[in-house]
Amino acid sequence: ENQLSLRKGEQVRILSYNKSGEWCEAHSDSGHVGWVPSNYVTPLNSLEKHSWYHGPISRNAAEYLLSSGINGSFLVRESESSPGQRSISLRYDGRVYHYRISEDSDGKVYVTVDAKFNTLAELVHHHSALHEGHGLITPLLYPAPKQNKPTVFPLSPEPDEWEICRTDIVMKHKLGGGQYGEVYEAVWKRYGNTVAVKTLKEDTMALKDFLEEASIMKEMKHPNLVQLIGVCTREPPFYIITEFMSHGNLLDFLRTAGRETLDAVALLYMATQIASGMSYLESRNFIHRDLAARNCLVGDNNLVKVADFGLARLMRDDTYTAHAGAKFPIKWTAPEGLAYNKFSTKSDVWAFGVLLWEIATYGMSPYPGIDLTDVFHKLESNYRMERPPGCPLEVYDLMRKCWQWNAQDRPTFKSIHHDLEHMFQESSITEAVEKQLQGVGIISTLLTPQMNKKSYNSAQQMPTNGPQQQPPHELATTPISDSGSGSKFSTFGNKNQPAGVVQMRRTTNKRGKTAPAPPKRTSLLSTSRDSTYRDEENYKVGNSEQNTNGFSRDAAHPVNRTDSENEQTE
Repeated sequence: ENQLSLRKGEQVRILSYNKSGEWCEAHSDSGHVGWVPSNYVTPLNSLEKHSWYHGPISRNAAEYLLSSGINGSFLVRESESSPGQRSISLRYDGRVYHYRISEDSDGKVYVTVDAKFNTLAELVHHHSALHEGHGLITPLLYPAPKQNKPTVFPLSPEPDEWEICRTDIVMKHKLGGGQYGEVYEAVWKRYGNTVAVKTLKEDTMALKDFLEEASIMKEMKHPNLVQLIGVCTREPPFYIITEFMSHGNLLDFLRTAGRETLDAVALLYMATQIASGMSYLESRNFIHRDLAARNCLVGDNNLVKVADFGLARLMRDDTYTAHAGAKFPIKWTAPEGLAYNKFSTKSDVWAFGVLLWEIATYGMSPYPGIDLTDVFHKLESNYRMERPPGCPLEVYDLMRKCWQWNAQDRPTFKSIHHDLEHMFQESSITEAVEKQLQGVGIISTLLTPQMNKKSYNSAQQMPTNGPQQQPPHELATTPISDSGSGSKFSTFGNKNQPAGVVQMRRTTNKRGKTAPAPPKRTSLLSTSRDSTYRDEENYKVGNSEQNTNGFSRDAAHPVNRTDSENEQTE
């Protein structure tokens, strides 16, 4: 009874303590008097009030607390063996560095003799800014969370089952820069699984959007959507923890692997998986708004999952209107999005058509030779990208359906997924490619690739910290088509094969005749490429800047993407 509500940083005058010392009677600046937990308040000049001060802890304990941190995570501690001797423990590039804090005869504290300060707080403030000669390997940016410290004002009154203890996450190395901050490969110690961790920049204003992305991912559960593992949102830096996809983003994967590795069947298999994931989003009334090859991730055996839900939104009406000045990937955005900032599932369908073109061309930039400022006017005059060389008519016809000017004329993702599966079932794709390539005398044999369900990315069996809403999906196939009879199996299943093995192409066509083997190293694209494909501004591959897990290594420009697709539309 008679408890006093306080805000962090508010000053109070302590009047008395109860018998156990666990509560104290306090008088606030507003004139109110009441009881507060004694461990919620510290003396005004005490170091305990600072989030970065951890008191007397060992060097090993400091390194343990910082094992879940990122570059710039730090704490200030007092030596257990030498009371009064303090040090800074600072994490950078996977290591923890320790700096002794010295004190001169005048009582000034310092790490380097040319920068002395009256108080420890002034020293930390000085070394938190990036400047020449600060003496530390990196600025002090993120105070490590204190252990067993009560949270006065949690983000939500209800406990979040997705919340993961920060010390359970051990950062391994930086993968690159994401939309909000840096992205790391890490290990979830509880299960020993490799995960990907997206972090929020300290100086960003995108906290609401960052947490919105985490909130949306909590609602998503599908084998072709990147799975959320958990979040760390009790104190900064905030983390979104997802499954780790070993082969990075689809765009780089297509460009690196090329036709030498990926045949027509593998390409269509990837497209079918993406359509399956998007069909699920469609059924849940979510729009992605940034569907592109760069935002899909690849695991083992050509497993593909849609990722990057930073722009995703739940539609409460048929359309979603973005705020003025919002940035969109121009070459993937439907006309109504470019002209009126209006988005719907059908605008995602338009983007899927462009993504299908990216797949068919092994990662070429869309609208080659056309300036960003001219894209909308070209589309308005009924221009559409031409059929890539070697691309079967069925696939190109599907692209054109996705690119209908009127949104209501475009197909649904459910029908797109059905059409792509139908192409497999009729063996039409491999036969169409063969017919085209037979004309130029390129015929050889190809071993039909087979995939074992158990050989997928380790994240398949990875537990999540959220509620188990449904049994885990099998990742080896796309879901069974919603149309047709209930006994109709997925495209890649074969009842005559051993359990756990799926076949990538049929051995007979719809007329019961033996289907000829497709030529070796064929694709939806012939050997010809646009001359702009290797333009230095549009294409980088095979160097140290190659993307991993779907994020650019250029942390200084986290949203700078190929061909300036993030240019702003008004």
